Amino acid sequence: MPNNTKMKNHLLLLLLSVTFLFSSCEKTENNPTLGDLVAGEYKGISIVLGGTEIPLPLESGTNFLNLNFTIFRTTEITADLTLIFEEKTNGILKTEKEEHKGLILNRKPDGGISLMEDGKELAVVSGQNIEMTVVIEDLTTTFKGLKKY
Repeated sequence: MPNNTKMKNHLLLLLLSVTFLFSSCEKTENNPTLGDLVAGEYKGISIVLGGTEIPLPLESGTNFLNLNFTIFRTTEITADLTLIFEEKTNGILKTEKEEHKGLILNRKPDGGISLMEDGKELAVVSGQNIEMTVVIEDLTTTFKGLKKY
């Protein structure tokens, strides 16, 4: 009888351990941080320039313009964003990167996530979409992207 009791205790302990492991893993997977939610690569889908939306990539003969975004999670509530411009003129490809480091992430009331730089909203991630609005030569420009899978 004592061996049977020991066996039952070991089985009970094993069952409790497995249950604890599954419940621990489940909590981690169900609660991604803001950094986890925004991290990834985004393909540029359009530029809104002066109220006109222009689909990307923009192609004309041997010339084209495209943009992409990369967001790296640095902490649970911070991230780095890189905007990558690709331009081909007369067959010559030129790539430029614009980096924004240490952005603070904030949940918006509509569920989107603001990427804040120096107290101002630089970009917003809503689901799989990103929008970054900047002012270039007094013209408000919005870059839009869609998360790659």
